[in-house]
Amino acid sequence: MTQPADAIARDQVARSLTPFFLDAAHGSETDARAAADAMITGFNPQSSEELILAAQVIVYGLAGLDSLRRSAAEPDLSVATHLRLRGNANAMQRAAQQCRRALELRRKAHATPDAAMPPARTFTEDDLRQAIKTASAVIAEARAAGEPLPPINRAARRAAEKQARRTASQLAA
Repeated sequence: MTQPADAIARDQVARSLTPFFLDAAHGSETDARAAADAMITGFNPQSSEELILAAQVIVYGLAGLDSLRRSAAEPDLSVATHLRLRGNANAMQRAAQQCRRALELRRKAHATPDAAMPPARTFTEDDLRQAIKTASAVIAEARAAGEPLPPINRAARRAAEKQARRTASQLAA
């Protein structure tokens, strides 16, 4: 009998987390695996993406704590090593927080019913013609006043091109 893909994914993530709990489990893989499963369950992941984000939060959090533990447990380390361990702990905390935020955003996005979203505005070809006419009038007015047009940088040009393509594809649909 084959396992469903979700169970296989969860099993793989738990196996990947197990080594992080071996010290506390006194070398017992069974107990370490149970601890990894408990940590995953605490996040209640509802999809494979949430499962990975939960695992990353766990790993980054544990790695940061381990760096702090090593810094505190070994006072004879050089100052540079202490600073490096504490900097690593800080980076791991930041990474865990980013994953936690991504998980929360994902959950909020799925919790919001589509009916609560305002209807998207559809643009007609007449809307596009009017926007072009308005823009052309502004440009003509600026040229008539003798004011130079502001230079367009690459980022602004790309954004304008992307918006033009998006508008064209909306009109074609």
